[in-house]
Amino acid sequence: MPQKIDLKDRRILYELDINSRQSYSQIGKKVKLPKSVVHYRINSLKDRGILKNTYAIVNFIKLGYSQYKVYLKFHSINPKKEEEIISYLAKKEKVIWVTSCRGEWNISITIISKNIVEFDKILKDIINKYGKFILDKVVLIVSYSPLYSRNYIAPEKEKKEFLYMKNIENIKVDEIEEKILKILANNSRVSILDIIKKLNLTRDIISYRTKNLEKSEVILGYRALINLDNIGIHLYKVILRLQNFSEQKESELISYCKSIKNIVQYMRLVGNWDAEIEVEIESEEKLYDLINEIRNKFGNIIKDYEVLHIVEEHKLNFYPL
Repeated sequence: MPQKIDLKDRRILYELDINSRQSYSQIGKKVKLPKSVVHYRINSLKDRGILKNTYAIVNFIKLGYSQYKVYLKFHSINPKKEEEIISYLAKKEKVIWVTSCRGEWNISITIISKNIVEFDKILKDIINKYGKFILDKVVLIVSYSPLYSRNYIAPEKEKKEFLYMKNIENIKVDEIEEKILKILANNSRVSILDIIKKLNLTRDIISYRTKNLEKSEVILGYRALINLDNIGIHLYKVILRLQNFSEQKESELISYCKSIKNIVQYMRLVGNWDAEIEVEIESEEKLYDLINEIRNKFGNIIKDYEVLHIVEEHKLNFYPL
C-alpha cells in the first residue's frame, strides 16, 4: 500500500532528487527545518522503504561511451529462470539499468559501450547464454536524452534538467577518479571522511578530484533513487514511432515534455522506434489522459506508440565498470 508523505518530506525528497550530496544543513535551510530534523526525516524515509538510495549521474558520454537500450520478450520460461536471467544481467559489467516490464516486452536493459563491436559482444554473450528463452528482441541506440527532476513531488518547485547525452568525448579518468566515481555512483551521500578511509587519501585530494569531475561534467549531478510504488507512483515508458519529424517538431516535443510535471525523461532513439518518453504518474487512467493530450498536440507526427509499465527496477548504476 502507498504510504502518505507530508509536505516537508516531499520537499526533502525534491531536494535530494536535484542534489543528493547537499548537507543536512543545506537542505534544512531550503525546507525550513533544523539540521537534526532533516537527518531524522531522511533516515525515516529510508526505514520506510521510500528512499532506496542516492547516486551520482556519471555522464558516460564524456568518457567515450554510447548508450544502447535492449528490450527482450521471453517464452517457455518459468519465474525461477526469469529471476536467474535478471540476476545475470544485473551483475554484468557495462549494464547500467535492468527492469521488469509489463506490455509487449518482459525485460528492459540499458548497456553502455565504447563501440558497436564491444556492444555486439555483450549482447551475444546474453543471447548465447539465454537465447533459447528469448522469443524476440529490439535494440535501440540513444542519441540524445534530457532527464528531468521530479517536481511532481513538490509541485511548487522548479523542474531541473540533467542533459547526459549530447556530444561523445573521450575524457580520461585516472585510477583515483575512477574509484571516486564507483563510490559516488552507488552512494552519493557518502561522507568525505568515509571516502578518505576507503581510498586512504587526503581530504584535499578527494575534494579536488571530485570538483574536477563535476567541472568537466563527468559527474553531471546527484539524484535520489525513490521507491515509487511506496508513494503511489508508477513508472511507464511511452515509445513513439514518428513521421514528418523535423528538428523544430522535436524541439516542440522536448519543450512540452519538460513542461509536464509527470514526464521525467525524453530519449531520441535510433532504430525501430524514434523517441521514448518516461512518465511517473499515479495511475494508468491518468497516463492515458496524458497520452491523449500528447496525441492531440502532436498527432501529425505520431505514427504509432507503445506503452510499457516498468514494474520493478533491479539495477541502476551509472558507472558499472
